Amino acid sequence: MKKKSFSIFPLWRKYKILLYLNLTVILVLSMTLSLSAAGFGEGNSYPIDNPQQVTVKGTITDATTGEALPGVNIVVPGTTIGTMSDASGNYSLAVPGSTAKLQFSFIGYVTQDVALAGQTTVNVTLTSDVAQLSEVVVVGYGTQLKKDLTGSVSNVSAARLLDRPAFDVAQSIVGKIAGVKVIERSGQPGGNAMIRIRGTNSINSNNDPLVVVDGIVGVSNAMSILNPNEIQSMDVLKDASATAIYGARGSNGVIIITTKRGLSGKTQVEYNGYVSKGTMNRHFYVLNAEQMMYVTKQAWMNVTKYSTAPNWPACFDAQILSDAGVSLSDHKTYSDMTYLFGQTAPGSYIIPLIGADGKSYKPRFYTDWENKTFVPSTSTNHQFNIRGGNEKAKFGTFLNYALEDGLLLNSYFNRFSGKLTGDINVTDWLNISTNIGVNKNKERSNDVSYFSGGIGRAAVEAYSILPIKYPNDPAIYGAYADQYASNADFPAGETPHTPVAISDNVETYDYRTQYTADITLNFKISSDLTLKSNFSVDGNTHKYTNYGGRSIETGNQGYARIYHQDTFYWQNENYFNYQKTFGDHSITGLLGLSWSRYTYVYANLDNNHFFDDFYGIHNIGIGTAPRPGVSSNDSQNSLNSYFARANYSYKGKYMLPLTGRVDG
Repeated sequence: MKKKSFSIFPLWRKYKILLYLNLTVILVLSMTLSLSAAGFGEGNSYPIDNPQQVTVKGTITDATTGEALPGVNIVVPGTTIGTMSDASGNYSLAVPGSTAKLQFSFIGYVTQDVALAGQTTVNVTLTSDVAQLSEVVVVGYGTQLKKDLTGSVSNVSAARLLDRPAFDVAQSIVGKIAGVKVIERSGQPGGNAMIRIRGTNSINSNNDPLVVVDGIVGVSNAMSILNPNEIQSMDVLKDASATAIYGARGSNGVIIITTKRGLSGKTQVEYNGYVSKGTMNRHFYVLNAEQMMYVTKQAWMNVTKYSTAPNWPACFDAQILSDAGVSLSDHKTYSDMTYLFGQTAPGSYIIPLIGADGKSYKPRFYTDWENKTFVPSTSTNHQFNIRGGNEKAKFGTFLNYALEDGLLLNSYFNRFSGKLTGDINVTDWLNISTNIGVNKNKERSNDVSYFSGGIGRAAVEAYSILPIKYPNDPAIYGAYADQYASNADFPAGETPHTPVAISDNVETYDYRTQYTADITLNFKISSDLTLKSNFSVDGNTHKYTNYGGRSIETGNQGYARIYHQDTFYWQNENYFNYQKTFGDHSITGLLGLSWSRYTYVYANLDNNHFFDDFYGIHNIGIGTAPRPGVSSNDSQNSLNSYFARANYSYKGKYMLPLTGRVDG
C-alpha cells in the first residue's frame, strides 16, 4: 500500500487569509478585555467634554419708552434652545456654558445679538424697526403706514415675487403669504389656480378673492394672465376690517396689484427672462409586453378554477382553449391576429403563445406609452421694459412673450402682452395718469371629455403590445395598415383609444384677448385734502374650439364645437382722501362713490356626424347631426356704490377704524 504524505504548508497557503482574520478577532477581544480590566466598564464614570448648564436671566424693555416687552423671542443661535419673555418682560433660559451669545427678536423691533461673556444677568433694550413700521401698504382706495394698520394686510414686493421663475402671478405667490393657499387645479399649461384666503367661506357660492389691478376692480383672469415681471407690489387684504371697503365683493379677501410705471431720470432698459426644462417627477408602474402576456395567459389558465361562467371568446391561446374542451373554430387565436403577433420558433419566447395552427407566436410591438404621452418640455419667459422721464412727465413700455410647454403631448400656452403707461404733472394741483394694456393668449390642451380619466387613464390602460400606428404594409397588417392602434385590436379590457391617438385626433384650443385701460385725474385741493377721479375699462374676448376626429368620436362620427364669449366692464370712481395730524391726534378719512357696468354675450355652436375629418371646426355646417347644438345668451348688471372710511389714532397706539359701504 502506498503511503500518503501530509504537509501543513499547502494548507497554510490555502487558508492563510482565514487565519489572519481569526488572529485579528482574537486581538480585538483581548484589547476589549484589557480595557474592562482597567476599569473602562460599567459602574465607572469618567469626565466627558460636556459643559455644565448656565442659567441666564434678565428683563427686556423698549428703548424709547422703557416699558417691558412681553413675548420677545430669546434663542441660542444655531440651536433649538430658546424661550419667550413673560408679561413683565422677564426671561430665564438655561444654556450650555460654552454659549457665546443670545439673540433677541420681536415683531416691529430690530433683532439684537448680545454676547454673554460669562454674564448670567443680561438686560436688553430693543429699538423700533422704523423702516419696517414706516413701510407703506396699499389698502382699498388709498395707502397706509404699516404701523397704522388695524386690519390684516400682507405685502409682497416685486423682488420677492421674482425670487424664482414663475409663469404667472399665482405661481409666484405660492408659500409667500400667510393665510393664502394656492392650489393648482391641474398640470395644464396656463391653467387657472385656485386661490383661497383664510380658507373656504362658502359651500354654495364662489370662494375666489376679488382682484384689483391698478384700481380696476375685478379684473378677469388676472392671476393667470398677468406676468409677475410687470408687478411693482401686491397687497392682500384678509380680514373683515381690511376688506369692508369693498363690501360683499371682498368677502373672500382682496388682492390688490400695483403694476410698474415710468421713472424720472435717465431712461432705463431692462430685460428679464428664463428658460426652464420640465420632466416627469414620478412614473407609472405598468406591464411591459412580456409581463402583459404572462398576466393575460395566467388569467385564462385560472378561469375554470375561479369563474362560474367563463368568457371563453376573449381567450386567445389555442392550448388553453383545447385543454378546456372548447372548439377552436369559433375563437380568435394568436394566429388570427398576425397584425399584432408574428411567428417564432418554439421556446424562443419566454411565454408560450400557441395559435390555432399549433405554431408559437410572440408580440410584434412593444410601446412605452408613458414616454410617448409625457415628453420633456421647454418653457421660456422674456420681459422687456423701457422706463424713463422727468419730474413733469414719466413713461413706461412693457413687452412680454412667454411659452409654457406642457409635459402632456401637444399641450402648451402662449402669451403675448404689452403695456404703455404715462404720468404727467400738469400743474401743482393736477396730475394725470394713464395706462393701456393688451394681453393675447393661445392655449392648446388635450380634451378629456371623451371618456372618464382622459389621456392620463389611456396612458396607463393602453396595451403595451400595441404600436402607435401600424406600418403601411397591407400584406402583413391588412385593414390595420397605416391606422392608429386601439385596445379594441386585442379586446380584453376597457379604454379603447391610445393616448397618442387621442392627442393627434383631438384638437382643443382656447384663444383669449384682453385689454385694459384707465385714466386717472388727481386733484390736490389742499395739503390735507385730495380728490381722485378715474375711468377704467376691462374687455375680454374668449373663443374656444374643439374637434374630435371620427376615429375617436366613433359614436358621433366626429364632433365639432365653437364657443365665443365677449365681456366688457367699465367703472368710474370718484373719492376724497383727507389726512390731518394735530398734536397726539391723527385723523384720516375717505369718502367716495362709484358706478360700474358689466355686460356678457356668448354664442355656442356644435355639430357631429361628419363624412371626413378634413374641415375640422372650419366648416361645422357640413355635419349631418339631426339637431345641431345652437345656443346664445347675453346679460348685464350695473352697480352704484357709496363708501366711506375714517381712522382715528392717538399717540400712534390707540386706533379706531370705521368703514362703511352701500351697494345698489
